[in-house]
Amino acid sequence: MADVARDLLDQPTHRATLDRVVAHAAELVDGCVAASVMVLSGDGVRTLAATDELAVAADHAQGETHEGPCLDAMRKREQVYRLDDTRDRSVWPDLAQRVEGLGVGAVLGFLLHATDRDNLGALNLYATTPGAFTEQSERAGWIVASHCAIAVATARRDEAMQLALHNSRRIGLAVGVLMCRQNLTEQAAFTRMSRFSQDHNVKVRDIAEQVIRIGDLPRRR
Repeated sequence: MADVARDLLDQPTHRATLDRVVAHAAELVDGCVAASVMVLSGDGVRTLAATDELAVAADHAQGETHEGPCLDAMRKREQVYRLDDTRDRSVWPDLAQRVEGLGVGAVLGFLLHATDRDNLGALNLYATTPGAFTEQSERAGWIVASHCAIAVATARRDEAMQLALHNSRRIGLAVGVLMCRQNLTEQAAFTRMSRFSQDHNVKVRDIAEQVIRIGDLPRRR
């Protein structure tokens, strides 16, 4: 698990982190043959990463039936839900019937959260054999999910910081262009961009890109 944690934190992007998460889950959790990371999206769900088409199809079934252990984990903010046997129709009848038809025998869903406030989605584990997931599987899955949540939250924060730094640099470059072209002070150049942003409901970073490209503020329409 220490190697898994280091591997997840070493990934260069949020997407790469998610791809490694599902790969590790399938390797480490007894009974798991397919895994995915799923988030709520509008009235349905969206799969962010998956080991294979079986995981994608099973996620899609949860979205279409609006039920399942992974959905309940996200909606009710419970750490884990388990469907031991998809032949059992007592809890999630529509989903159980759908995923059994796909060849899924059991499902585990873990809430992904790095803090008590956030909800990063769910780690979904699928088995092809009913009863394949044990208490040990659940414990191992929860450890993977915990490392996953921290790594995903870290990757998101790092990408946000990198984007903010990139935008800041581009805005600074655009300010420099206006200073040179219009003989303005730094504050005056930035103020002019800000006013244009407010007047035209365009983000400052988008205006900055136009200034860099054409050497001036876009013409007013």
